[in-house]
Amino acid sequence: MKQILLFPLDLLLDTRLPVMGRYDPSLPSAIMSDPEKDAMYRQRYNDQFLDLGIPVGIFQSLWTTRTANDLVNSRPTRFLFELSDIAQQLIKKAVMEPHNVEEIEFHINLYPYTDLTRDEVETIIGAVKARVQDWVIFKPVFISDKELSAEHIRSVGYTGLFFYDFKNWLNIHYGANVPVTELRAMPSITIYSALMFDDVDKLQESMEFRNPNGEGCNPLYGLRAMFAPYFYLEGLDTESLCITKPEDLVKQKTF
Repeated sequence: MKQILLFPLDLLLDTRLPVMGRYDPSLPSAIMSDPEKDAMYRQRYNDQFLDLGIPVGIFQSLWTTRTANDLVNSRPTRFLFELSDIAQQLIKKAVMEPHNVEEIEFHINLYPYTDLTRDEVETIIGAVKARVQDWVIFKPVFISDKELSAEHIRSVGYTGLFFYDFKNWLNIHYGANVPVTELRAMPSITIYSALMFDDVDKLQESMEFRNPNGEGCNPLYGLRAMFAPYFYLEGLDTESLCITKPEDLVKQKTF
C-alpha cells in the first residue's frame, strides 16, 4: 500500500512571525532578540500572543487573511529538517515490509496561499524536496480544512495528516454541531498536531490534577481517548514548529 502523508506549508515555515509583523514590523526581531520573549514564543500554549504585544483577537484576524506575501519573510521551522527523519523511517519500513509500503508520497498543502504562481509553487516544492531522499514523491495540493473531509481523505488514501493546529478542522468535521450521523471513523489515520489550548487556566488545572494514587494526567492522553473512536491523535512539539535557531540552522544545509 502507499504511504501518503499531508503536510501544511505552515508547519514547514514559521509563517506566524511575518503575520505578526503586519501588525507591528518591529515585533519579529524584538521577539527573536529577547531571550525571555523568544522562550515565551517557542513554548507557548496558544497563538494569542497577548504577552508578546498583540491585543486579543488581532493575530487571529491577521492569520485568517495571510497571503503569499507573508511567505517572503518566513523562515524554516525545525520540523522542516525533521521531514528527512520521517522519510527515512518510512523507507526503512519499505525495505523491511515491502507489502506495507509500496510508495511514499508527501503532499504539501499550500492552502491558503492560492495566490502563489506556478513558478513559486515549483520553487517551494523543490526546496522542501531537497531535504528528503529521492524515494519520496512530492505533490503540491491546495485543500482547505472544510474540503479535507473523511471522504476526501479516503479517496486520496492518506495514512497520516499533519496540522499546525487542527482545531478548525476538528470543529468542522467533529465539532459539537456536527450530527452524530455525519461523524466518520478513520481508525487507520493518525492525526499529528500541535496542541493549542485557548484556556490556559484550565490546562494548568488539568496538568496539576492528581488522582487518589497521586498520578498526574497528560492532556494528550485525555484528548487521545476522546477521539479514539474516530482517529489516533499524536501531539507535535510547538517549539519544532518555530523558526529554527541560528545555532541549529548552521548544522543544516541552507534552505
